[in-house]
This record gives sequence, structure tokens and C-alpha cells, in this order.
Amino acid sequence: MDESMCEQDEVLLVQPIDDTKEDDAADEDDQISWEYDLIEDVASALEEFVRLNHIKRFDEAKRLYQACLVDHEDWFPVVAEFAEHLLLRRSYKKLEEFIERIMRTATDSREMQVLIIMGVIANIYLNESFQDAIAQISII
Repeated sequence: MDESMCEQDEVLLVQPIDDTKEDDAADEDDQISWEYDLIEDVASALEEFVRLNHIKRFDEAKRLYQACLVDHEDWFPVVAEFAEHLLLRRSYKKLEEFIERIMRTATDSREMQVLIIMGVIANIYLNESFQDAIAQISII
């Protein structure tokens, strides 16, 4: 998977700018100006990221995430899917670090609870201690 995934899924919106003169007289020197707004199709990139994870093509999924999704960590589905990616890869320390970073700016309590649970799972594997993980839950 290369970085062109993002480029392929971009939607081009074209909005003309009205450059007509008040008298509507056509002039050979008049030019038409256009504004272009490029919008990434984040949902499609996320869907592809999930698909790659499910077929265990983790390296490709990570490259796609870095190329297309890392700038969208303010959208919870992106955060949740990347956390799951780290869990599936058994990258428990990276998962803990990712969750800690995201939790600094998280505001939705339901979203935070999902991340806390994933963090507890990572903690169980890292510390090989269910008791430590339970203590982490009771602090929260």
C-alpha cells in the first residue's frame, strides 16, 4: 500500500468565483478563476485500514494510517481503530503511550471509557498482572 491511497480517494469540489463586471461586457482579457477545495475521504481510508488489519497485513495498515489517518486523530473512529491495530499487533507499550496521548485531549466520557478498557488490556499483558489492571480501573 503506498501513499497514493489518499490521493485516489480525494474528492474535488469546484466552486467558481464570479468575476463578471457590473456591465457584463465581455472582455478578451477577462479570465475565469476557480477555487479548488480538496477533501480527503477519511471514511474510505479508515475502511481500508480496518480491512488490512483484519487480514493481518499490519505493515500496510500502518503505512496507510501514517499517510492518511494520523492527521484525523480528533475523530474517535480513527483513534479506536488504531488502538485496536496496536492491540492486534501486540504492541502493548505503544498502545499505552497512544492512549495516554489521546486521553490528554479527550472530552467524551464514553470514548474515554473505551480507551481505558483497551489500556487495561495492554496493562495486563505488559505487567502480567490482573491485579494491577484492576487497580488501574478503580483509580478511574
